[in-house]
Amino acid sequence: MTVLNCVTLFQDETKVIILEGGNNVFCTGMDFTALTEDVDGKLAEQDSQDYYNILNYFSKGSKVIISKVEGRVNAGGIGFVAASDIVVASEKSTFALSEALFGLLPACVLPFLVRRIGYQKALMMTLTTQSIPCSRAYEIGLVDIKSDQTDNEIRKLLLRLTKLETETISGAKDYLSNLWIMDEKTEELAVTTISKLASSS
Repeated sequence: MTVLNCVTLFQDETKVIILEGGNNVFCTGMDFTALTEDVDGKLAEQDSQDYYNILNYFSKGSKVIISKVEGRVNAGGIGFVAASDIVVASEKSTFALSEALFGLLPACVLPFLVRRIGYQKALMMTLTTQSIPCSRAYEIGLVDIKSDQTDNEIRKLLLRLTKLETETISGAKDYLSNLWIMDEKTEELAVTTISKLASSS
């Protein structure tokens, strides 16, 4: 069962979804080795499409998506963070985009990352592939709240968020999504770019 399947099971009952990792890792994305062995790019295309659909749902769906980050975030994990409505991270958290080291691009991540932190900072993360600390992620807007008391911070958020009507949450996210141009062409470009890079690597 995919992440998107799990989320849609609670279509009516849930207002807030919290994403959380474990063992000092939030998410490090897909297996790049397997991706570079994808000769015709079909596996990459399907995986990328599924992944983009998840990010798109997080970004435009009717739930408030909170990423609770306590550890390392890399590659596809950055997409989950960037597409979240609120990101709460501990001081030990680190963030990186390592795709370029494998001859790939974070094509599905970038539309959401550019929206969250801006073009130049997204370009910097893409080209340098360097890990940045939580303090820097907070400075550039990738993290909204930095605290080693992540559970307490989320508890405070939930006191407010759970009072909102589902229609209000959906309406706010839908309206704000329409202010930022990310359409079917953006999606198609992201998915086909990864497929082409995977098949040529």
